[in-house]
Amino acid sequence: MTQRPPSDSTSPLSSGTQSQAPGPTSPDLTPLVPGDLAGDFRIVSFSGQEGIGGYTVQHYRAEDTRLETGAAQEPLQLRRILPPPPTTRTEAEWLAAVQERAQAGERRLFADALAAWSDAQASFLVLRPREGQSLQQYLAAHPPLPAQDGELLARGLLGVTAGLHGAGLHLPGLTPAQVWLGRDGSVGLHDLWAALGGGSAGAGSVGGDLRHLGELLRGAVQPAAPGTPLARLLDALSAPAGGGLPISAQAALRLLDRPEPAAAAAVAAVPEPASAAPASAPHSASPVPPTSPVPAPPHRPLWPWLLPVAGLLLGGILYLGWPQLSQALREKTAAPAAPTTSAASTTQTTRTTGTAPEPGNAAQLMTVPATLNLRPSADASGTPLAAIPGRTLLPVLSQKGEWYKVRYGKLTGWVSGGYVLPVLNRAEVETLTQAAAKGGRVTLARGVYLLNTPLELRWDTELIGQGREQTYLLGGSGESVLSSRDVRLTLQTLTVAWNGRTPGQAVRVERGTFVGQDIWLTGGVPDGAQQARGSGLWLQSGAQAQISGSLFSRNAIGISVEGSRLDLRDSQLGNNRFAGAVFSGQASGEMRGNLLDSNAEDGVVITGSASPTLADNHIKGSGQRGVSIGGAAAPTLQNNRIEGGQYSVSVGGQATPQLRGNALSSAAESGILYRAQAAGTAEKNTVTGSQTGIRIDESAAPTLRGNQLLQVRGEGLSYSSAAGGQASENVVEGAGSSGIALAGQASPLLEGNRISGGRQSGIVVQGQSQAQLRRNTVQGQAQHGVVVTGEAAPVLEQNALLDNGGYGLVFKEAAGGSGERNLCRNNRAGPAKVQLYPSVFGPLFGRDGCMDGVTWPVPQAPAESQNPGESQPPTEPQAPAASAPPTAPAAAPAPAAPVAPESAPAPSVPSAAPTPGGEPSSASPATGSAASGSPGGASPASNLPADAQTPTSAPINAAPTDAAP
Repeated sequence: MTQRPPSDSTSPLSSGTQSQAPGPTSPDLTPLVPGDLAGDFRIVSFSGQEGIGGYTVQHYRAEDTRLETGAAQEPLQLRRILPPPPTTRTEAEWLAAVQERAQAGERRLFADALAAWSDAQASFLVLRPREGQSLQQYLAAHPPLPAQDGELLARGLLGVTAGLHGAGLHLPGLTPAQVWLGRDGSVGLHDLWAALGGGSAGAGSVGGDLRHLGELLRGAVQPAAPGTPLARLLDALSAPAGGGLPISAQAALRLLDRPEPAAAAAVAAVPEPASAAPASAPHSASPVPPTSPVPAPPHRPLWPWLLPVAGLLLGGILYLGWPQLSQALREKTAAPAAPTTSAASTTQTTRTTGTAPEPGNAAQLMTVPATLNLRPSADASGTPLAAIPGRTLLPVLSQKGEWYKVRYGKLTGWVSGGYVLPVLNRAEVETLTQAAAKGGRVTLARGVYLLNTPLELRWDTELIGQGREQTYLLGGSGESVLSSRDVRLTLQTLTVAWNGRTPGQAVRVERGTFVGQDIWLTGGVPDGAQQARGSGLWLQSGAQAQISGSLFSRNAIGISVEGSRLDLRDSQLGNNRFAGAVFSGQASGEMRGNLLDSNAEDGVVITGSASPTLADNHIKGSGQRGVSIGGAAAPTLQNNRIEGGQYSVSVGGQATPQLRGNALSSAAESGILYRAQAAGTAEKNTVTGSQTGIRIDESAAPTLRGNQLLQVRGEGLSYSSAAGGQASENVVEGAGSSGIALAGQASPLLEGNRISGGRQSGIVVQGQSQAQLRRNTVQGQAQHGVVVTGEAAPVLEQNALLDNGGYGLVFKEAAGGSGERNLCRNNRAGPAKVQLYPSVFGPLFGRDGCMDGVTWPVPQAPAESQNPGESQPPTEPQAPAASAPPTAPAAAPAPAAPVAPESAPAPSVPSAAPTPGGEPSSASPATGSAASGSPGGASPASNLPADAQTPTSAPINAAPTDAAP
């Protein structure tokens, strides 16, 4: 569906917006006339109007003006609601919101609607007409439905209701006029807006909808026999809340799924002796579920209106298909199944039995390990003929003890029976298929079940194998090996593998519940547009999964969680092409105690608005990122161990993760990378052996508290671009480069951090940074304590710069800023040094333990040249009065030289020859006090580079210079 506002719309509709409230005057109800335009559609005729919930709804036939003139067009229906309902979602708004929330790869949620919009005068909806009739029209010409057809109708309506409840919508206005029976077999809603209550804000509730639905069914369906599923449903729908009323539409559907008591079960329509009772009589000899229903009365067939439905479709005339209805109708209209003795069909527990393959008769084996040697004889001696990949099917030629003679391509050889499984015969597969179709517990045999069609489970089912390496379910047709929807599926001690070459996954679960224990899901193949299709397990649309002790490997994605919940414990996700696990949409859940190893791109991806918790996991060997967080995700990562990869944790978009107590090591780039507009908190994490400990780029602004950045190869903490946020009480030890580096316009608050033992300077502030440095301790760095360079102008207050190899504090180039009450002690070269461009005013400091007594030259203003092209020697600057701060030069300062990063090589800069005291010579320099904000002192060289290099005029008494050792 394309949703676009008309060209003359003054208030285009979008998700979350509200239609304009009607004005104080009544709307103009004059119908549009043929030839009028409504958006991109031309009115052909006016079909009438009706009043719904205080609004006027006009119906038109229309055509699309975007199509070529004269082109054949099917008639379109256009609805116009006057005035647009205020303070509530119109149908158009609802459709737009659903469309915006729909995720890639989901089935189309509304196929009939072409466009939906609202403006200040009306709401519009354009849709294709479809064949069929409303339930009201049907009942006007026929008596009430028989109970059997009523059950199918109830399934369809409960499915529609469940979908709307999931979107937070209710149906207080539902009547038989809004129930649609399509010729294509659909059961849905004819007029969603009317069923929603005609725009009544906040109307309806889950319980009210279910009771209202029960009343509708009682009026449309003949009385059901006591004890039947339909009778149970109708009784429950008439019960009070808390007294038996189902808590949801899904719970109500389960009442229809429960087997009937033996006394109420209908007899199967199979040939009986002449004395047998009629097909409509109850069967009292067996509790076997029916394979064919009691047929509807021949004078009033309903089957043209209630055929199998494939999807829940939603449009202005909206319909949402209900897969259980389709499955139930197929089962109820199928031919009677022949009796079988291979499955225990009289109970809810079925056991299949497998046997070892016998030579000949097309017997096959499947190799289990990743590779298996093909031997020239029935023993382990001799050079292998070939290495056979895992899950290869081999024809059996003969058997000798535990060895099987097989054919592999053009080769013939022997394989050990300890590393192969028998491929079970067609009868065993059919037994599994029949048992799974009925639900209940199914115990599988040792061996390989080759499924020619997907196993679609529509009842609560448990499949229990003989072990993860002993029972395999293999499939390669359709899109998955197993799929379930709105039911509880349990898998235990078995492997499910997709072995098709086309895109597909091992297991797909929509809504409902999935339980897995000691299972292996593998083989998922992605398509180009949607990697999730290649998952081992794909959870969708509110599914709930609890999994333990399982393996997800050799897929595109181990587990994909879309708008669902996953609780995963003590499992392994490894060697997947893209990621071990992906959380998207509104996904949630917990991953605890798992191993994620050698996934080609990411260990875990968390995006959308997902908010899972990852705790006590071990993530290693990821090709790119251990954990990648984006979108508006808000996950919690706690006590995880993440090793290797380019980045241990990468945070982008507007994500706000909580990172606590994680151990991050050996990342090729950064332990934690924040970028875009990411925020959140990182607290008490340990980063070791990475190139950069934590990097904050672009406009990211996280809060970093109590982290330990140890022995990183480069910078411990790096801010760049327009990064911000706060870093407090962090420890940076033994950094190979700067302990903390700030560049660009990054201006975070650094407070109470401790930097020590690094190979270069403790904190380097460059670019145009205006960071605030308060109460930080820099101790024992090989070079300086704090270096301010470029055009940076930080605030430095109460920092302790101790025992560093160079100066405690250095200002260079065009640096400025302010500060007070800093402490410089036992720094080898001295407390502070200022080397600025001649035109730069420099920093302003109050009483300070580093800058008191430090002087530098007054900014020099270039003199006016008397003749064009002739330079005038600069006049010597005058020292300001001792009692007044200096003023800025009258002329504009010379432009600053380009700012080089701390590690960049310095250009060759000529400088004055040093004096015997080590300072550059100067003719009568004017001096002033740093404490009073007065420049003065040594004459700096022009074009000084950054911290990594220093002019040759800088050495003082052979102490370490700014240059890197």
